[in-house]
Amino acid sequence: MVIKINQPSNNATLAMTDNVTFKGTASHEIVRIELWAENKWHFGNSSVSNGNWSVSYRFTDNGKRKIEARGFDQDNHSVATEKITLEIAASSISCEPRTKLFEIGGHSVWQIAGQTAFFYQSKMSIDADGAPNAYHPDNIGLDDLKNAGYPNTSWWKNILVPDPQNPNRAYEQTSGPYQGYFVSMTALQDGTKAKTDPSRYVDSTRIPYIVLPGGGSAGAKLGDFAVVFNGKNGKIVNAICADVGPSNKIGEGSIALAEALGIPSSPRTGGVSSGIMYVVFPGSGNGKPRLLSEINSEAEKHFNNWGGMARLNACFSPS
Repeated sequence: MVIKINQPSNNATLAMTDNVTFKGTASHEIVRIELWAENKWHFGNSSVSNGNWSVSYRFTDNGKRKIEARGFDQDNHSVATEKITLEIAASSISCEPRTKLFEIGGHSVWQIAGQTAFFYQSKMSIDADGAPNAYHPDNIGLDDLKNAGYPNTSWWKNILVPDPQNPNRAYEQTSGPYQGYFVSMTALQDGTKAKTDPSRYVDSTRIPYIVLPGGGSAGAKLGDFAVVFNGKNGKIVNAICADVGPSNKIGEGSIALAEALGIPSSPRTGGVSSGIMYVVFPGSGNGKPRLLSEINSEAEKHFNNWGGMARLNACFSPS
């Protein structure tokens, strides 16, 4: 029998002034969870529902804390444990000292001293690339063909897969639910699959991803993780860096990311003009597409180590 603490991550730094929500999973035999600190302070219980549990708590003292989750079966026997260590900061985590790394499209990109992560606030426009129904010859796809540059530009081959038999035309899917649609690419790809296979690319309708500006992004690369925050409604979403855009623009995300953030998600008419904060973690990925579950666990781990919601709240500027 197994019990897991999925949130916060091991060795995360949290503010003493914030409520901490512990979340985890447990084997089906486990019906109840107890949380303990230093093996002597019992600070929470939770029943297990569909394999999930959660406990909220506010620490009143700073310092390192060894946390233990204990799982009990229906006979009230302790059958599994999981341990993590947390650093509880004495006061609210600040956003200083920070350095302005550069500016893109009028938006400043910042980094806190001692941290590799960088962050910025901007708009969010919607990127349909990677969705199997993003573009269609009759312009009935999710996005307008002009945003793929087809057929009247030289750069459409950066967006759409050329037909192997006629490279001057975009390839059309020959079977499946989106037969007749073009295959649109993301810069992050599964190299084990054919270039004409839509599943080679990161599906904008299923995976929350952000777009990196071309020409370099403070060490961030395709496959690295990010966390995106909507300051207007408080929603926060884990994401992966899956595409590259113009070097002079910043603030673009997938359809799935927009939906999760509560933003109008149509690539043709959606997006918002301000109020979105992006936190990017350079060096956090492996350069490959990832499952949604992996994106959530990895991004959350790096976000908590950066300072989590306490840091984000300190750095976010309401617009």
